[in-house]
Amino acid sequence: MGYYAFITRGETRRYCARLPDFPEVTAWADSLNAMPGAITAAVRECVGDLHPFRLPQPTPFQSLPRMEEALDGFWLLVELKASRAERAAGEDAEVALSTPRDED
Repeated sequence: MGYYAFITRGETRRYCARLPDFPEVTAWADSLNAMPGAITAAVRECVGDLHPFRLPQPTPFQSLPRMEEALDGFWLLVELKASRAERAAGEDAEVALSTPRDED
């Protein structure tokens, strides 16, 4: 499923991502190319202890919060999904998150 992450660049020039559908998740990366993997790792770490876990329904773009405090930020769509084995086991299976780049 596609989830939106709001991307900003900090004073240290690292990129920061916050996901409204996972409010406790903050991911950091040195480049935009590394951001999808950093987001996946941060979400995995956050939900790793929650059993069973279901991915929340993604927030539609038009319902995302306005990020007025970060005028230089932008929204990035990141694909997160359960692994094939967990989908076969049913909706309540533990979720292993990945981005399309993780499956290459």
